[in-house]
Formats: sequence, structure tokens, C-alpha cells
Amino acid sequence: MPRSIPLRQPRRDGAHRVEQTDVRHDLQLRALDLVVGRRDRLQHVHLAAIELAPQRVRRGRPREHGLLDRRGAQRARGRLLRAPRDADRALVDHVRRRDVLAFRRVEAAERHRALEFARRLLEVRVAAQRFDVLIGVGLGPVEGVRHGSEGDTRGALRTRALRAKLAAVTSTIFDELDPPTRLLMGPGPSDVPPRVLRALASPTVGHLDPYYLRVMNETRELLKRTFRTDNELTFPISATGMAGMEAAVVNLIEPGDEMIVGVNGVFGERMCDVAARAGATVHRVEAPWGTTIEPDAIRAALSANPNVKVVGIVHAETSTGAHQPLEEIGKTVREHDALFLVDAVTSLGGAPLEIDAWHVDACYSGSQKCLSCPPGLSPVTFSPRAIERIEKRTSKVQSWYLDVSMIKSYWGGERAYHHTAPVNMTYAMREALRMVHEEGLEQRWARHATHHRALRAGLEALGLRYVPERSLPMLNAVHVPAGVDDAATRKALLEQHGIEIGGGLGPFKGKAWRVGLMGASCTRRHVTTLLGALGSLLPNASAGEALAAADRAYSS
Repeated sequence: MPRSIPLRQPRRDGAHRVEQTDVRHDLQLRALDLVVGRRDRLQHVHLAAIELAPQRVRRGRPREHGLLDRRGAQRARGRLLRAPRDADRALVDHVRRRDVLAFRRVEAAERHRALEFARRLLEVRVAAQRFDVLIGVGLGPVEGVRHGSEGDTRGALRTRALRAKLAAVTSTIFDELDPPTRLLMGPGPSDVPPRVLRALASPTVGHLDPYYLRVMNETRELLKRTFRTDNELTFPISATGMAGMEAAVVNLIEPGDEMIVGVNGVFGERMCDVAARAGATVHRVEAPWGTTIEPDAIRAALSANPNVKVVGIVHAETSTGAHQPLEEIGKTVREHDALFLVDAVTSLGGAPLEIDAWHVDACYSGSQKCLSCPPGLSPVTFSPRAIERIEKRTSKVQSWYLDVSMIKSYWGGERAYHHTAPVNMTYAMREALRMVHEEGLEQRWARHATHHRALRAGLEALGLRYVPERSLPMLNAVHVPAGVDDAATRKALLEQHGIEIGGGLGPFKGKAWRVGLMGASCTRRHVTTLLGALGSLLPNASAGEALAAADRAYSS
């Protein structure tokens, strides 16, 4: 039969003397039950109830713990749940249904103190104004703890077991989210406008609800305008930008196909990796990091490899800030009857991108860059030539989830179920795209170019040199000055000024900063705030000169 073990040895006088004299909210251990079963294995620790109630405490007044055996604890728990006194009835019902720790209006500091004291099984005085009630029930078994192990006393066992169980339970209790406000000026994500966040918080409907189907249609039409295409198969993949890359590659490539990839940074390398995993024979056309791929190099690779099915290029190489021209390469690829695949994760909505005019057959992007939508969606578009290639495949697409031949039935007229779409993220994407076209796509491109020129003038006035020969407007990569600590400077920007910028990747790790001017993060305030902050942190730099240089760029 289980036997009851007292949780602590009471003092001989059975009392605990309290020194303070005042009204306090005291955390009472109303009922605690520690039960040991057969084979001396600790079966469970049961916190029947911990109730916070106001008590008037006088100097020297004794107080009893009132520790109960198992049946007593169960009776006490039942009485408390039936007649909760100061406890909120709804909270008690929640505890009864869910059998979990529940909190009501508990501030972080007081909660932490209360839990620490509860772990020690002490009577605690908590000077809290907003504590109402704390109830814990049904903590369940503690496995693997035995009596009589070498060096263990009964008290040590009790302490260790209860701490282990309480740690496991209370580790899931966190404060309400309260993220800091940042200026997001890294390689992504960018600042998200309040309108987009409000759309994200709109009521969720089913993924086949008529209202959501209308939202899908509107989102698709807005994306077609943003990509500058008439492609019917244009939609957001329910995942991040890298899923867009995988979706494009695995649908267009079959095992044994040949593919040319332009490699001048991290994301060209990644496209090679994805293509190789899909079974492609990859022909790399390389250029030094920070430079762009020459059309003649692509032309030569196509001539040397006439069986190439797909040519992949990164439009905005986010690792170096290099801005890749596409128009001439698109013509060359079309002349050789290959498909042209473009990575526009960073550039969509921030720089000219003409899918149809530049003969792009497949393109993918990300929601979190120049569209200023939260991360989580990857807009993609496939031309009729690409769809024809997919329909003529002789093998299944390597990914079930990213198989466009099935997804198009969901985004098309059939509305055939494929997966549960992220409804609220689609709301957010729709609102972000509405904002793009309210501003005007060309005007948005011009805004990014204007603030890029001002930022570049200011950064160069601070003595910073750009990494790429041809820079993106929305991603400015600069060399870290000699003698300056990369990580320490970025940390100071974040902690002292609330500004996030990115560090370098690959060979530029620790040697470059990547400064984003994307979407809602592309404003004059962002430019001047960053220049002022960097001017105060960099040695031998003048914030005044940097701001004056930016002003001249804005005036020109």
C-alpha cells in the first residue's frame, strides 16, 4: 500500500515564526501529497492546490503547514474546487477540465518568486498587488527516482524529486509576448506595417471557405501584377523562400537532367545543392563573389552543354548585395530552348523584375523582404512552357508537398484539397500586396533606388566601401573597416539603438555588413537613424558628415 511521507520535518513547536508585521499576500500550501508506491519508486507528486489569500501576520505568531496524506489532499482539493472562495470560478473550471497549472493576472517577477519558493516547499510571503489565485493540480508521475540510492537521505530524495517535477511543469509557463520594437535593416525580414499585422490577426476561416477562396483569387491576381506576368500558375507556396527554390527545381528537374547554375554567392551555391539532390547534373558558371554573371559565360555554357534543360540565376544575391542583370541572359536561354529559372527572393517589389518581358519561365520569392509581410510564404510563378515541361515528366516530382501538378488543382478552378493553407498568412500577403499597388510598383522601385543612393552616400562618407560592383538598392553590403569588431558593432547597434543589420556570409563572414532597405524599412528615417548610430560607434567617423552626404543625395 502506498504510504504518506511528510514533505518536511516540522519544528518541535510545530510553528514558523514570521518577523514582519503587516498585511501580506501569503502563498499557502493548502495541500501537498507525496506518495511512494511499491519497490520504493516515487509514483507522483500531487500539488492539490496552492492558493494565494490575504493574511494578517503579526510578529511571532505561529503558523501551521497543514500537510495532509493522500486522501486528505484529495478531500482538500475537492473542497477547494467546489468552494473556491476567492478563486475565479472560470479559472477553477479550467483547472478541473485541463488538469494543468493555470495562472490569472500574475506578473512575471512575482510569478518567478512564487515558483522558486514552491520548489523549496516553504511558506512564502509574496508582496504582490495583482496575484489573485494560483492553482496547480495533477502533476503526474516522476520516473526514475528511487529511495535508498547511495548518499541519499529521505529529505534529499523528496527535495530532488519535487524539484524535478516542478521544473518540468513550470518550464512551460512563460510571460505574455512583448517583443521589442526594432528597426529591421538586415537582409530580412523587414518591418511589417500595422495594416498587414491587422490583416494577419483577422478571424480565421476554413481553407475551403468561400470567403477564403475569394481571398486566394485576389492574392493570385495581385501577385501576377507584382511579377509583371500573365502566368495563371502564380501563387504563394505555404512555406518560406527556400521552399520556393525547392519547388521550382524539383518540379522542373528530373533525375539525369542537366542544369546550368550561375554561382556568385551563397544562394547560387544553394541552388546547385538543391539541383544535385534532385538528381540533376549541374554545370556551374562561376564569378567572384560580389560580381555578376556575364551573359557570354551563360551562352558559352549552353553551347558546350546542348542538353541543358534549365538555367538558374540569382537576381538579388543577398550574401553579397550583387544585382544581376537578367534580360540578355533570358534571351540567350530562350534561344537554346531551355527554361529560365530566377531567384527573386530579395528583389520582388524592390527592383524592376519583368517575368514575361525577360523570358523568365519560373521565379520564386519570399514574403518577408521587399513585400514587408511576415516570413512564411514564398510567391512563385510558372510559365506555360514550364507547366508543359512538368506535365510531360516521366517520373514523379521528388516532393509530394511541393508537387505543383497537385497544388495547381487547389489554387485553380477545381479547388481540390491538397493541404491546409495558412489562411491568416494569406490575409497578410494580400494586404501587403495591396499596399504595393496602392503605392504603385514603379514608384516603389523608385523609392528603393532613392533611399539606396542616400544611404550609399552616407556610408561612404563614414569610410565604408561597398562589396559588390553593381549593388542592389534594397541590400547594401559593405566591408567592415579594419580594426572594427563586426559582432560588437552589430550588438551595439541592436542594444543601444534598436537597429538590426546583418553580418557577412561565407568568405565575408566577420568581414562585411549587410544593410537592408526593404519595403517598409526603406524610408528616410531608417537611413538617417542608421547613419547617425554608425557615426557614433565607428572610430574616426562623423555622423554629421554622413547625414550631410545623405541630404545632398536626397536633394540631387
